[in-house]
Amino acid sequence: MPQKPRVAQQRTDTGADPQALQRFLDNGCNQFDCSPILPGGACFGPDGILGHSSWLLDKFYREFGVCEKGLGFITTTNP
Repeated sequence: MPQKPRVAQQRTDTGADPQALQRFLDNGCNQFDCSPILPGGACFGPDGILGHSSWLLDKFYREFGVCEKGLGFITTTNP
């Protein structure tokens, strides 16, 4: 069976400043519908800034092809 190609995605850098991540979430959710990472949303769990910011960082990467240096990194491995 052929393997699926690995898809690049952006994930949160665990060393990123939590306040910068929160600002990114606050600003980013003004541009995108963040209901999937809100309570009851399909991507809410686990509840935490790293998971939620990874979701939004990847959304920006897929939409604009932008990697937010200092906040995230590009990977083909699903962490």
